[in-house]
Amino acid sequence: MGEWDFWDWCLAGLGAFSVAMGLFIFLLYATPHEPLVIPDVQSSLRVGSLEDFPINTDRLERWGARWILVIRMPSGEVTAVEGRSPADGCELMWDHDLNRIHSPCSYQIYNPYGFVVAGLDSRDLRRYPVLIRDGIISIGSES
Repeated sequence: MGEWDFWDWCLAGLGAFSVAMGLFIFLLYATPHEPLVIPDVQSSLRVGSLEDFPINTDRLERWGARWILVIRMPSGEVTAVEGRSPADGCELMWDHDLNRIHSPCSYQIYNPYGFVVAGLDSRDLRRYPVLIRDGIISIGSES
């Protein structure tokens, strides 16, 4: 092999550039990054679609350590409240006939928005914001 001419140097440069770019791309994708945070989607629970959630029904959803009672009222409105009674810790139930939430363990009755209607405890239920987008029901964590 003799001296390198112009084309030999070009080929060597192209090879070195390819190796450098391959290493750069590998390091770019192999190193961990911060998770993508989208503010309007972050901290929400997807309950399901409106089609799968008939009118005048309820669903008890677990979200981490929290229980959330999601109700679709006869008017079609969807509400979400705390799923356990603050008075006795029992799972709350939706009364389809009276359109009320009640605790089966004690005499504690709430309206669909979580306000106390009757009972010995005066603490209201925590309410969660409901977002319906493209027919999908989502519950937010801020009340």
